[in-house]
Amino acid sequence: MRRISCELGPAGVKPLLAIIGAQGLLQFAFVGAQQLIVIKLVGISARNGALSTGTTFLALGVSMGIAAAGYSLFLANRIGLRKLAVATSVLMAVSIAGLSWTDHVGSILAVVTGFGLTYGVLNPCLYSMVGLTSPAGSHATFFGLNASAGAVGQTLGPLIT
Repeated sequence: MRRISCELGPAGVKPLLAIIGAQGLLQFAFVGAQQLIVIKLVGISARNGALSTGTTFLALGVSMGIAAAGYSLFLANRIGLRKLAVATSVLMAVSIAGLSWTDHVGSILAVVTGFGLTYGVLNPCLYSMVGLTSPAGSHATFFGLNASAGAVGQTLGPLIT
């Protein structure tokens, strides 16, 4: 890490570590919210819990795919990575908070679709920021740290929720 610190300078490592920390928080929130979605759906529609849960997670997957394609085709170059990361982080937090105010399967489906759209943009955005911010000789190190932070977030999300 000392060699990387010398290549980037002391001010260059901090933004990268912040981005990597954001990736860990993103995965923590994403996986943790998935459990809350299931609990909410089963509580609302006990008889059709499996159908509503399956439909909701289908919408989540489709919206994530659409958002990821839109990110690479339209959003990244027009808005800028930093603005896009901040905006989608706020929208993702709003969509997770929105789960607490929903009491109908249709409204949960709408909130989860928004959640998928924000995750589908934010995840590749953070990876792009790591790739563009890290020095060429250290890409593997920072992508490895990024993946590790995501794995820690995915582990802690279900444990804490």
